[in-house]
Amino acid sequence: ETVELCQHNRLIALNILQAFRESEDLQWPPTADDMELTPENLLPTDLVRFLSMVMAGKEDMEMNEKMKRL
Repeated sequence: ETVELCQHNRLIALNILQAFRESEDLQWPPTADDMELTPENLLPTDLVRFLSMVMAGKEDMEMNEKMKRL
């Protein structure tokens, strides 16, 4: 089971890396329009799933308002 979890996390990490490589650059400093983007439009889904697994031990987490602000 530990080996399967490691392989699963490795695949997620590879997907995150691929999404990062394919993502568009964000300009700095951000514009007012950039501040209106939702996390779903900024972060790769695999990154969110990976962080949920690391922080909460499960991939699909419903975010409360505090988590959305973070």
